[in-house]
Amino acid sequence: MNTNPVFSIPSNGELAPFRRVKMGASGVEYAGATDAHIGTTLNGDLNRDQAAVQSKSVGIHNATTSSGTAIAVGDEIEGGADGKIKKLSAGTAIGVATEAVAEADAEIRVIYY
Repeated sequence: MNTNPVFSIPSNGELAPFRRVKMGASGVEYAGATDAHIGTTLNGDLNRDQAAVQSKSVGIHNATTSSGTAIAVGDEIEGGADGKIKKLSAGTAIGVATEAVAEADAEIRVIYY
């Protein structure tokens, strides 16, 4: 049984790892703060025309934090800019943090709803 489904899908450019992504008109692109996302980009992808994406529906994901408030274990998160995440403030909860972090552009593990 594969508990960590990863798929390759055309992208519209080189994407940084551990960012939320969505489907755009020309391929996978960063999900914005209010966009529904399909998963998280992974690191180590050598093909810039294809993005390696971990499906959001399974497993714990690495995510990149945007600027804002510190995140504690158990805090709900929302989408930030450029596919990043931040502590829930006024948006829609998209998951929960499994680690604490205080700075922007940090890597954190989350579980998406």
